[in-house]
This record gives sequence, C-alpha cells and structure tokens, in this order.
Amino acid sequence: MPSRLEEVGKDLTAGTMAGIAQLLVGHPFDTVKVKLQSQMAGLIPGQTPKYNGALDAVRKILATEGPKGLYRGVGAPLATVALFNAVLFTARGQMEAILLHNKQPYTPLSIPQQMVAGAGAGIAVTFVACPTELVKCRLQAQSSSGNDGNEGLPTSNITVLEQQNNPELGAAQMITDDGARSNIGLRTMVEPHDIALILHENNVDDPPEEATTTNLEALESQRHQDLQAPDPPQPRSVAHVQKLKGCFAVAEHIFRHEGGMIGFFRGMIPTFLREVFGNAAYFGSYQGMKQLFSRGSHGSPLSMGSLLLAGGVAGAIFWAFVYPADVIKSMIQVDDYQHPKYTGTLDAFRKVFKEQGLRGFYCGFGPAMIRSFVANAVCFLVYELVRKGLK
Repeated sequence: MPSRLEEVGKDLTAGTMAGIAQLLVGHPFDTVKVKLQSQMAGLIPGQTPKYNGALDAVRKILATEGPKGLYRGVGAPLATVALFNAVLFTARGQMEAILLHNKQPYTPLSIPQQMVAGAGAGIAVTFVACPTELVKCRLQAQSSSGNDGNEGLPTSNITVLEQQNNPELGAAQMITDDGARSNIGLRTMVEPHDIALILHENNVDDPPEEATTTNLEALESQRHQDLQAPDPPQPRSVAHVQKLKGCFAVAEHIFRHEGGMIGFFRGMIPTFLREVFGNAAYFGSYQGMKQLFSRGSHGSPLSMGSLLLAGGVAGAIFWAFVYPADVIKSMIQVDDYQHPKYTGTLDAFRKVFKEQGLRGFYCGFGPAMIRSFVANAVCFLVYELVRKGLK
C-alpha cells in the first residue's frame, strides 16, 4: 500500500509540473483563441469584428497590452492546475481499476478501454474545468469588445458637455451624421442660423430666402422623424467589459452578481461535452499512437521523440474532435448575464449556425491546433523528465 501511494504521489507531482509547463507554453495561443471566439458573441449583423484572424489578434494584443496581454487570465488555471491533475489522474486511475477488475496488475488497457477511462475522467474533471474556464475566459475576453464596451456603436461623436455648451451642434449633428441621433442636446425647433452654419460647411453661400424656408421645413420634418425613429441596433455586450483586475475580482463579481456558487458553472453542458468526448479521444488516440510506434521498437521503451509525437497528435485530435463545443462554451461564458444573447447550449448552437454557418463553430481553430500540438508535446516531455527524476 505505501508503495502504491508513493507512485500516486509521483504521478501527481510529475503531472502537476507538466501541467504548469503546458499552461505557460500554451496560454498565449489560448488567449488568441478565446478572443476570436468571444468577439462573435457581441456582434450584431453587419458589424465588423475587432480581430480579422489569429495574426491580427496577436498584433493588436501586443500593440495595446504588450506581451502580458497574451497571458491574461493565466492565474485561474495556474492556481488550479494541481487540483485539475489530481482529479484527472485519480478519476482515470479508478476507471482503470474498474476496467481491469480481476486481471493481472499493470495490464495495459486496450484502445476502447482507454477511451472509456478517459471519458470517466472527463466527467469528474468537468467540475473543476468549468469554474476555471469561466474566470479565465472572462479575463481573456475583457478587451474583445473594446475599452468601453461600445465599440462599433453608431453613436454621435459629440460629447454631452459640447452639446450643452454649444446647442447648435445638436441640430447640426442631427442631419450631418447620416440620420444618427444624438441622445441629448436636441432643441425643440431648428433656427435659420443652424441652416446657415450647415450650408456654410457645405460651401453654399447666401442661400435665397425661399431656400432657407424650404430647408427649415425639411430640417424640422427630419427632426420629428429622427425623434420617432427606433434606436439603432445595439451590439450585445460581452459580460462585464469593465476592467476587473485579476482572478479574485472576477470570481467575487460572479459570486455577488451571478447567482452565487451556481454562477461558476455557467457553460457546464458544453464543458461536459468537451471534457468527456475530448478525453475519450485524447487517451484513445494516445494509446493508439504508442501502439503504432511500438511495433518497430521490438519491445524496447519508446523514445522521447515518439512519446512527444504521440502526445502532440493526441492533443490535436482532442481539439479537432470537440472544438465546436469549446466555441459554444466560450460564447456562453462571456455572454452578458443581465441580457444574454443565448438562453442555453442548444440555443447557442442554433444561433451560431444561423448567423455564421459551420465556420462559426471553428472560429480560432488555427491557434487552438497549434497550441494543442506544441503544449501537449511540452507536457509529455516535462512529465517524462520529472517522472524519471523521481525514481
């Protein structure tokens, strides 16, 4: 029994160190992925997204936030990496014990058994992954909708103070901004010197009196139409675009304003789908790759390169298999809590498909695939090195 516990401790130590290395290498790619995913939740039809692709996102993040912007939200997964690995390895170990009941110790699992064990571990780890992902995504997505949360709005560029100090700007803005309405500063009537100001800006000198009267009537009519017109469509805001500094601030905000502990499990269903089916594909493909490489090894242990390649391929298969669920998870978790765009997982799937088609489910797919291969290769490298060092 002590030897068994010692081995479990070594596995957890190596797994935790590997998880930290994986996180530090892969988090910049994950930040780009989440920003590309989350910006779609706040768009209205016809609105231009902030980022045109992965490279454009990296360039803009570095320009506005510097390198630290790529590590926004890293605190939450970094703080829970030990817990995550403990749950993952323990659950998988229990699944393996169940599947190998009454069989010889250390009997390797078959590929289908690896998939079942991975799915079982995915069920358990979902309860750790969902709150962690929620806090991480909120921090990563904070700047996706702009500094003030109103990027892309067709609002007037005349400030409240300017309109109060110079009333003429209110009327001029009403007809010179392509029908866009200023929310304040509109007067009850349009006066002739307003027309003179506008015509002067358009290089029209000394209009005849009848033209002035005609323009006055037109302006007054336009004003009434604008006042009766519905407000322009507002883009749905990404949840909590106000800057919340750090994981604890985000967690406190969620606890206080989004339903207490239940609020941390927003996006639970797509997280469940991602972890269960993703880990089944991950462990099954990893075992399959190891079996493939071992055919030419003549019973000798696999080389470090073979293990790295097997881990990288398994990581890529994980994301290729469940990426649409991850997109839906991110969109639900960064959606506005007070005025949500999505009422649930099925509603999110339906709306994403209606608005963007199949490509909407693969937004940010490139960074995710690069991250999955590189990060998992580093993860297995560190795991093997630490595990050997603990022998």
